Amino acid sequence: MNTLRQILQTAFVTTLMSAAASAATLTLNPTADTFVRADSTTSTAGAAAAELLVGQLTSTQAMHGLLSFDLSSIPVDATINSVSLVMRQSTEDGSSLITTVTLELHLLTQTFVENQATWNNRVTGTAWTTAGGTFDSAVLSSVSVSVRPSQASLTLPLDQTWASSSDFVSAVQSAADGSNSIAFLLKDANETNAGRELVKFYSKEGSSAPQLIIDYTAASIPEPSTVALLMGSVVLAGGVCLRRRSR
Repeated sequence: MNTLRQILQTAFVTTLMSAAASAATLTLNPTADTFVRADSTTSTAGAAAAELLVGQLTSTQAMHGLLSFDLSSIPVDATINSVSLVMRQSTEDGSSLITTVTLELHLLTQTFVENQATWNNRVTGTAWTTAGGTFDSAVLSSVSVSVRPSQASLTLPLDQTWASSSDFVSAVQSAADGSNSIAFLLKDANETNAGRELVKFYSKEGSSAPQLIIDYTAASIPEPSTVALLMGSVVLAGGVCLRRRSR
């Protein structure tokens, strides 16, 4: 009898957990996005800039893209399965000398105000710990981008995707479980190149806002009617087993 009870209890819990889990995909636009530039350390791109510039003008004149997202719409205790960032390349930079550039996505570890962020300051009067944006050195994802798409027979606008990775998922999971917000920094993987390599993307004020696409599984509590139905099924199965044993 004890063994049968354990079997029924295990079946009930397993069935309940299966019924409670629900997968979903969430697409978020930035709450703030801008870029900062080393050639103009006190200038802000402003809140109305339609483009985000990422790359560099020279080896000492880098440009970093900054984006932040509100994660509060992700259910409590949800498990993040995968995450990706999609940005639309807007226009070609005809002055760039290098045709292809690798752009890295990093976790930005300090907050910023969109219309106040500069290369030196994250907020007016408050400096970054590291000029250009304080970020974690781990590369969450990277993508190779054609700086001169027309030379590669590509047509703009063009979507670029920073694909899911274990570090990318972990960063979003930690943020969802904690502060409910996350910020990223985009940069050229090699900022020592002498030549100009600049990529232009639409910002949230542009024609196509960046998108953070999150696939998650939410563990929700089933409705009482669902629980009752599951319990009834288990009890019925137990009754059948008992009748068979009594025979």
